[in-house]
Amino acid sequence: MQAQQMAAQAAAAAGGAGSGMQMGMTPQMLQQQQLMAHIAKLQQQQQQQQGR
Repeated sequence: MQAQQMAAQAAAAAGGAGSGMQMGMTPQMLQQQQLMAHIAKLQQQQQQQQGR
């Protein structure tokens, strides 16, 4: 279940980062941006789970 969520989030992050290509960002910058967004989402998830 959680692995599916993580995969979906990774796909969403990849889609969001794709729009950055038009702004002349390097693949490294896009990768970093994706990673940061993914980590932030995972942290939010953990906080939500702890809150229950």
